[in-house]
Amino acid sequence: MTHYETLGIPTDASAMEVVNAYRKAAQIHHPDRGGDGAMMKAVNGAYEVLRHPARRAANDAELLMQAQAEKEKGAPVATAQRKARKRASQARTLITFYAVMVPVVLAILYDVCMITLDVVGTAAGPNVWLLVPGLILAVVITRNIRGAVLRFVVG
Repeated sequence: MTHYETLGIPTDASAMEVVNAYRKAAQIHHPDRGGDGAMMKAVNGAYEVLRHPARRAANDAELLMQAQAEKEKGAPVATAQRKARKRASQARTLITFYAVMVPVVLAILYDVCMITLDVVGTAAGPNVWLLVPGLILAVVITRNIRGAVLRFVVG
């Protein structure tokens, strides 16, 4: 039984409707008025979740996930397996791309740094700052590739 069902309200009920439904349910189920103590605990729990916007949003998200899981439960197994295989294949492709591109990018940046050192003439001296753009570029490219892979794999 969901919190909404416990209080007898729709999922799009306003904050005032939640309060009114709680008061009505509390009067009916309060042990001092002949109600059931377990049901009163359920009513209190439902009210505690639904009266706070953040808790209510988390509860709504959980209900949505449960509904999607129930919907997918009825889907053919072959379809779910096909989707999982496709997702895994795409993840492998991205990971392979990442594994190949990072060394290539770093090799190119190494060459750029070596050329810069040849132009400067030495690694120590006032012109070492010329290496900084290459290092910044290496970090930016590596982070962008890694971020793209993680965004795809995670979600």
